[in-house]
Amino acid sequence: MNCRFCNGEMKFIYKIENYDIIQCKRCYTARVLNMPYEGELKNFYSGYTFQCDENVKNLLTKDIFREWFKSFNLPKDALMLDIGGGGGGFSYAFEFFKIGKSFYIDLDSKACDFARNIMGIKNILNMDIAKLDINEKYDFIYCRHVIEHLKEPYKLIEKACHLISEEGVFVLHFPNGLSLERFGYKDIMKNKVNKIAKSNNISRFQAYKLFLSKQFCHGLDPINHLWAITQKGLSYYLDKLGYKYQIKYAKLDDKIYSPYFYYQSINERIRASFINLTLTKLYGGAHLIFFIRAEQSRAEQSRAEQSSNV
Repeated sequence: MNCRFCNGEMKFIYKIENYDIIQCKRCYTARVLNMPYEGELKNFYSGYTFQCDENVKNLLTKDIFREWFKSFNLPKDALMLDIGGGGGGFSYAFEFFKIGKSFYIDLDSKACDFARNIMGIKNILNMDIAKLDINEKYDFIYCRHVIEHLKEPYKLIEKACHLISEEGVFVLHFPNGLSLERFGYKDIMKNKVNKIAKSNNISRFQAYKLFLSKQFCHGLDPINHLWAITQKGLSYYLDKLGYKYQIKYAKLDDKIYSPYFYYQSINERIRASFINLTLTKLYGGAHLIFFIRAEQSRAEQSRAEQSSNV
C-alpha cells in the first residue's frame, strides 16, 4: 500500500488494540490500516463533538481573535465556511466582529442544534462536506481538528480547496503527526504507552523507544483519530494539486490555535516552558496549521506556460 499523500511506501509499525498502524517511509504520515466500519463510527460519534457551552462566546470574542481574523486581509462582507464547527464558536466570532457571514457545517446534529439555538448561527448545514454540491466560493474556510477523524481526509481537503475564493484562504488545522510535545507530559502519554505495550506484547520501555524513531504518531488514537498527518505529507499533496500554502506550528498553550487549553498550576507552566525549549524544538508544536490559497503554485504556472508554448 502506498501513502495517499506522497505516494511513498507504507509499512506496519505497531498495533493499537485491534487496529494495525502503518506509516509512510517517505513522509512519516501514519494511519489505521483496517479502518472501522461506518456503523462503528456513527455509534462512536453520536453526540461526541457536542463539547461546547455558551461561555465560548466570551473566549472567542477577545481582541486577539479580532486581530487574527484581520490578519488574513479578507474582503468586505466576507463569506466563511466553518467545517466541522463543533459548538460554533468561530462562526459566532466571525459574525460578532462583523467580518461577514458564516456558514457552519457539521455531521453532528446535536452540535448543529447548539450552534443554531444557543450560538445564534443562522446558516447551518448538517451534512458531510464531501457531499456539499454548490458553486459558492468562500473567503475564509476554517477546519479545526477534523481531518484526523476521517477515513479519507484527502477528500475533504481537496473539496475545501475547490471552494476557496480568488482572494480567500483555507486554514487547515490538525495534530502535527511528528510532534513530540505531548511526549513530555507523562500523565497525557501514559494511556497511549500502555495501549501500545499491551497491544504488541512489549514493555513500556520498548513502547517509549518506538516514539523516539519518528513513530510517536501524535494524534493517532483509534477509533477517535485515524490519521497522524505530517507537514511533509500534506506539502507533497498540496504541491501535486497545485496550491500555494504557508505553514505554522503551534504549541499546546497557543492562545489562538489552542484556546481551550489552560494550565492548572505553576508547576505545569514550568514544565511546559522546559518542554518548549526541548521536545517542541525537534519537530514543532502539537498543532500544525496550513494556510492554503487558491492561486496556482509556481511549478503549476510554469507547466501551464510550457504547455501553451508547445
